[in-house]
Amino acid sequence: MVNNVSLKNKGEIFTLQKGKVCVGRCKLYRTNKHSAILGNFIVYKRYRNKGYGSVLLSSVIKTRLNIMLWVDIDNPVAYRLYTKHGFKQIGMGSDKLAILFLKQKM
Repeated sequence: MVNNVSLKNKGEIFTLQKGKVCVGRCKLYRTNKHSAILGNFIVYKRYRNKGYGSVLLSSVIKTRLNIMLWVDIDNPVAYRLYTKHGFKQIGMGSDKLAILFLKQKM
């Protein structure tokens, strides 16, 4: 089950729980009415490669916001997760960080 807590127009924190155990979390930082930056996305090690990342990311995408994030290109598992969910690379930042963006239909 994914829970989210609003942060008064500043964003939301999403947590993914399996029973009473938190298996993953992330934060969506609102930049304006239609856009946000996704950060602090993590699925805890013992729960990885079981589909939990997709469940958590799908819940974030349901916010219908345009979402931007940075991902280390040396982390191919995370990069594939984001691109599988429709994120497109729009540039490269410093320190081998790919800039990915998901444009939502408004």
